[in-house]
Amino acid sequence: MLECAAFRVVRNADVRVAEDSPTQLLEAMENVIDARKRSSIVRLEIDRKASPSCCSFLQAALDISKTSVHRIDGPLDLSAFMRLTELNGCEEMHDDPLKPLTPVFINSAAFMFDVISKHPVLLIHPYESFDPVLRFIDEAASDPDVLAIKQTLYRTSRASPVVASLIRAAENGKSVTAVVELKARFDEERNIEWARELEDAGVQVIQGVRNLKTHAKICIVVRRESHGLQRYVHVGTGNYNEITARIYSDVSFFTADPDIGADASAFFNAITGRSEPLSYRRLSAAPLGLRETIIGLIDAETQRKKQGLPAWIDAKMNSLVDQSIIESLYAASARE
Repeated sequence: MLECAAFRVVRNADVRVAEDSPTQLLEAMENVIDARKRSSIVRLEIDRKASPSCCSFLQAALDISKTSVHRIDGPLDLSAFMRLTELNGCEEMHDDPLKPLTPVFINSAAFMFDVISKHPVLLIHPYESFDPVLRFIDEAASDPDVLAIKQTLYRTSRASPVVASLIRAAENGKSVTAVVELKARFDEERNIEWARELEDAGVQVIQGVRNLKTHAKICIVVRRESHGLQRYVHVGTGNYNEITARIYSDVSFFTADPDIGADASAFFNAITGRSEPLSYRRLSAAPLGLRETIIGLIDAETQRKKQGLPAWIDAKMNSLVDQSIIESLYAASARE
């Protein structure tokens, strides 16, 4: 009699890729996705109620050691439960959804460009709506005075309105550049599809930077105005993903500041290979200068405190592993 038991196989996801040319990188990433499906098994998760004979059979069939078998109480792969939140019905079983706010001065404005030209805008998601970000890119795609859009794409949604806007912008005759990071872990397949679709629409697609991940979230729009060309910039800590923007805590910043606009242009020129990395006026970017900038800011607050002046440090991060910055924060928090 064949016994049935719930189990989950976890394969090695750390498959490396050789980076020689953009074309080879695209092909190599496709090979990585394929190889990941056949990579070595590192863990077998199985219902604790499964019989010893069932575990032994799976262990032998999958050729894994006994230490790689993990008996689990409860459901396997809790991430699969996320799909349940997308189902309609049973509203009484749902928590009341968070309703993000949109500042009145944005809602009442005809154009995002009108808002940003008057003053910078800072939004905190998901407490404030991500819609102004989508609106900024959407309006740029349609506005006849917009000449160019440059944007980084790291993780996007399955039916990304951002990608749709970039495609429409290219179809409207605008110069559109998208830096699509093919090495975004576990989003490689989706990003390859987006890269090809964007290229088919006439978008200049840059497939990441050799030996680095382009993790920056930045968009620059170049617009023709009465006084000349004006650059509008959005930078954020979160991805251009309207789905995760409802869940993750992130910051969006819009500005027409000429120094930040010049920095954004220099950044895109560097990662697209048009120029060597230059010194920035207001921004900092890794791997050249960002660590030093952060440590400098921490040390400056440390010295202010030692001089008896008001000093504080607020830092938002996904994780912190940089030893030098950790040591600087320890030093800043230490009591003499």
